Amino acid sequence: MFVIPAAFAMLIMGLAVLALGGITYLGEAVNWLTESFVQIVNWLVHWVRWLPGSTLDGIHLTTGETWLIYAVIIMLIILLAERQFRYLMWALSFCLLFVLSQTNHWSEYRNAEFSVLNVSGESVLDFRVGNKSKLVADTSFSQNLDRIQFHLEPKRQLAGSSLLPSEDQLELAIEDLNGHQLIVFQGQRIFKLNQKIKVEFERPVEVDYLILSNESVYDLKDLEGKFEFQELIIDKSNRKFLADKLTNQAETLNLKVYSVYRDGYYSKIWKK
Repeated sequence: MFVIPAAFAMLIMGLAVLALGGITYLGEAVNWLTESFVQIVNWLVHWVRWLPGSTLDGIHLTTGETWLIYAVIIMLIILLAERQFRYLMWALSFCLLFVLSQTNHWSEYRNAEFSVLNVSGESVLDFRVGNKSKLVADTSFSQNLDRIQFHLEPKRQLAGSSLLPSEDQLELAIEDLNGHQLIVFQGQRIFKLNQKIKVEFERPVEVDYLILSNESVYDLKDLEGKFEFQELIIDKSNRKFLADKLTNQAETLNLKVYSVYRDGYYSKIWKK
């Protein structure tokens, strides 16, 4: 309500700066007034943003759904002007199409998903069942709001999940094994190697997915007799030359391998 009038005022003041900026004293006064006004508007925007209920988050609309909302508004305006029943029917028809589109969208997320995000220098796992999610990542990512908004928030907004990791609702079984993580998710066993293996296992650990993180492995021969897995995932916490080396080695050994460097964002979806 105040930003649009303020934007108009800033436009006028900006033109005044261009016209009067070179005049001694007057130009300095106009510059100071313009800068102060912009700072006040920015402060007001941030203040309103933190008021309870001031923003709506987690809303997802496709381009088609946006046009349907416009169509409903237009039909209602014409209805008020013309007072003809048919415009009400058109508005209700567009509403029905909008509801059907939203229902179809959310029905696609009645499943489970395990994903490895494409984040440079980070190992970021995200788990989802329906609209409940759980992030597994180092604090360097989980506490960085800018990276969360860029890499994680759009993905979760599509699914209707919590936008911040601190609000995650999904319960996940995670067992710490000498600095490594064994995650059991929807019957799938995921083992995440976070550092070099320093202990010997009595028998090979059987898992569905083995994730290599933080340059924990320099040669796949180090995994022999330690793990039996269906798929190998190499995330971006490894340097690229090492990820490429391990990927090529895995393909030579006829192992099913996925490199986030080479293949991008990893996602595995199945019915819950």
